[in-house]
Amino acid sequence: MKSYSVIGKRVPRVDGGVKATGEARYASDLGLAGLLHGRILRSPYPHARIIRIDTRRAERLPGVKAVLTGKDLAEADYSLELGAEPAVAIDKVRYAGEGVAAVAATGEDIAEEALGLIEVEYEELPPVLNAGEALKEGAPRVHETLEKNMAAKLLYNFGDVQQGFRESSYVREDRFTTQGVHGCYLEPLISAASFDSQRRLMVWSTTQGTGRLRNTLAATLRMRQGDVRVVGMHMGGGHCGKTRIFPQDLCAALLSRKAERPVKIELSREEAFILNRGAQPTAVELKTGVRADGRLVAIECKLVADTGAYFGGNLVYGYTFGTCLLSAYRLPHFRYQGYLVTTNSGPCQAQRGSGATPARFVIECQLDIIAADLKLDPVELRLKNALRSGDTTINKSRVSGCGLSDCIQRTAEAADWKNRKGKLPPGRGIGIAAYAHPTAGSNTVLPSGYSSAFVHVHQDGAVTLVTGANEIGQGSSTVLCQIVAEELGVDIKDIRISLPDTEVTPFDWGSMGSRTTFLAGNAVKAAAADARRQVFELAAGKLGVTVDELEAAGGQIYVRRSPEKRVPFTAIARVSQLAGSGKPILGSGSYCAEDITERNWETGEGDMGSAFSSGAVVAEVEVDKETGRVTVSRVTLAHDCGLALNPMAVEGQIEGQIQAAAGQAICEERLTQKGVLLNPSFVDYKMLSATDMPQVIPVIVETVDTSNPLGVKECGEGPQGGIAPAIANAVYDAIGVRINDLPITPQKVLDALKERMLKGTG
Repeated sequence: MKSYSVIGKRVPRVDGGVKATGEARYASDLGLAGLLHGRILRSPYPHARIIRIDTRRAERLPGVKAVLTGKDLAEADYSLELGAEPAVAIDKVRYAGEGVAAVAATGEDIAEEALGLIEVEYEELPPVLNAGEALKEGAPRVHETLEKNMAAKLLYNFGDVQQGFRESSYVREDRFTTQGVHGCYLEPLISAASFDSQRRLMVWSTTQGTGRLRNTLAATLRMRQGDVRVVGMHMGGGHCGKTRIFPQDLCAALLSRKAERPVKIELSREEAFILNRGAQPTAVELKTGVRADGRLVAIECKLVADTGAYFGGNLVYGYTFGTCLLSAYRLPHFRYQGYLVTTNSGPCQAQRGSGATPARFVIECQLDIIAADLKLDPVELRLKNALRSGDTTINKSRVSGCGLSDCIQRTAEAADWKNRKGKLPPGRGIGIAAYAHPTAGSNTVLPSGYSSAFVHVHQDGAVTLVTGANEIGQGSSTVLCQIVAEELGVDIKDIRISLPDTEVTPFDWGSMGSRTTFLAGNAVKAAAADARRQVFELAAGKLGVTVDELEAAGGQIYVRRSPEKRVPFTAIARVSQLAGSGKPILGSGSYCAEDITERNWETGEGDMGSAFSSGAVVAEVEVDKETGRVTVSRVTLAHDCGLALNPMAVEGQIEGQIQAAAGQAICEERLTQKGVLLNPSFVDYKMLSATDMPQVIPVIVETVDTSNPLGVKECGEGPQGGIAPAIANAVYDAIGVRINDLPITPQKVLDALKERMLKGTG
């Protein structure tokens, strides 16, 4: 690979200092003149018709400046995002905790008191609380327009799956379930809005996509995009849970318009849990046929996913689940039925990896079952079926570069698989899983498939990168600054990066779909190259050479064949803007992946993304047979990210995904009773803490990927898919019973051991 000065180095985060010292401003820190505090009244019922709302007492309370109910939403248009949740319920509530009214007041206590003065008369309706019940004839309808509560149905057929099963030497059928989980971002949801005297809207929001939110707000409120400005701030995480518009975004805007003052709505942790937008509970029936040597022949899968009360974005979940069953292995025959079903539960959307995470869980667990039944080594089984560079999947998705086989081998070596598999003490086990994940998976859904950037060189040589890409804690600002520093040959300390602001930064869809480094990174590279060209043109005249003879490094521009001929970068910046024409050095660039076959949502055909990352995971666990407790002791994970722009950041992404996915494997779950969430806090919602973390052994695999100029692939979602199945396979190795229902709680372990004992004595 090419040698770099800044790229590929373990560079600390450029925003680390301001975050560590408390200088970084988050949405919670926002203070505006005349700011009002907003609060939302929420329904106690999962399903009820709104008969009457009386807000008169609340409106008369001193300090209350505006009250919002469903009757105020007549002008709003919710058609832009299919299945989007309105600001407040219009005719009926569809989950416990849905907003029915909102207020804006001069103080938080006044706003809270006003909620208590609003009278709401409900007619309770029978709720439907799981997807299986929702599909039955006569089940209550969550939305009257959806027959059998079906939000979407996906049917993919490739090859002849029945013929494939006839050709198979061994066919296996299993049922799996995965639970609903929350994204557990540390910063709760916050939105502030202000209409100015010209009726233009300015919004500050904890959103993963400022550009996308601007577009959605404008369309929903029937405004011009140019009259809506969304300003980004530092963020405390998102994990896919903040990618779309939220009710409080609309409530803050509508209350501000009504009160003619700025309004901020800061949700509590409990409200953030209730509004959800996390992963869907699923039930999966999986049938797989293989040859005697373990080569895959046919897969048939049926998915029933619970989308919750509103289903914006869940088509992506169903598509990703189906296609990511195909993302790692060669397969000639495939059939998929995906049913996305609405219920009277908190709305679901995605949780880092979307449908790919449960898809990898079911296929990787069943492959281990097949390996055991056929007495095949799980590592060899995966190597035998792994996709390779240059392959095209059965749904016509092209694999430009793939290091999956290398990842499987290097993970097994680093984990000492051959010497540990089947040789660990009782109660300890080891398991493996593999994965492959599309990079820029939303790239074929325009306008998300492009990004733009500006690079401004100041007269003192400092550089400002202007990008609409959202830094949500994943470290994208750092790698984008590394790209600029590399292109211009300057110190990364001289680079400043702007926060997204739709008024001044170029459009970017946001941090989602494993797209930021791939799309925004290549746009930044193009913008920095444009700025470098302008600098080189000035330097060439000063040095008496052509542009093609120049290089830049260490803050100097020099002649390649005569390095002693050089000029400081800062001198050229001054010449341009002080001694010259005064024209600024402003590089611009954009990037859209070319030669991408647009996906077909109905058939599943087309490129799943612009490139494929891949990897493998080996997990080791200890299971206490007396208590049923599972402890994840060590995780070895090899990930192919193309070119690792910042190895420290790649390792950080791997470690973060191990924390999240291991929690989903053994403890995380949204628990409800009669439609009401029982654990809406970090006290009651169990996830792995720092003391629960296993030993982590990250292995970075770099492959040459020609799909983009930087040669990069994602590293923020793919690894999540392999971790839970590796843990589940390790649990089976430890105790000899398999648990196909996530999470693998102590009670499930004890029940499985008891069942095995009864069968053994029966």
